[in-house]
Amino acid sequence: MNVYSYRISADAEEEFKRTFLVMKPIGATLEDFQYKVEMPGQVAGHSGALHRFDAVASKGSSELVVLDVIASEREIEETPIASLYAKVFDVSPTQTILVAIPGLTGKQQAADLLKGHFGWTGLSGNEESIDDLQL
Repeated sequence: MNVYSYRISADAEEEFKRTFLVMKPIGATLEDFQYKVEMPGQVAGHSGALHRFDAVASKGSSELVVLDVIASEREIEETPIASLYAKVFDVSPTQTILVAIPGLTGKQQAADLLKGHFGWTGLSGNEESIDDLQL
């Protein structure tokens, strides 16, 4: 009798967790707020380049929300955040959401606290942001 066994690779397990444990609930929540959601999604920037986001949500033609998830074994450093900022600068969405798992480095948390102090809630290509400041 043949007995087969299968083992899921670590990469496949991480992708499953990311898709079903993180992205599906986020997509469902956005849909609850009447957004049309694409996961993953692409948006053409002002430069003509297509930018990929983990989720793109739209409501009519006037509201565009982009979302990226950055997951790591350690706290998230600046490089992926700078990459997201470059995409956002080109796309100019209404709102940008970054989900960082397990979290941001102390430097980035300091920036978030400063943003909270000034009442600024998210990256937007349509307005000046605190991200332009050097910490």
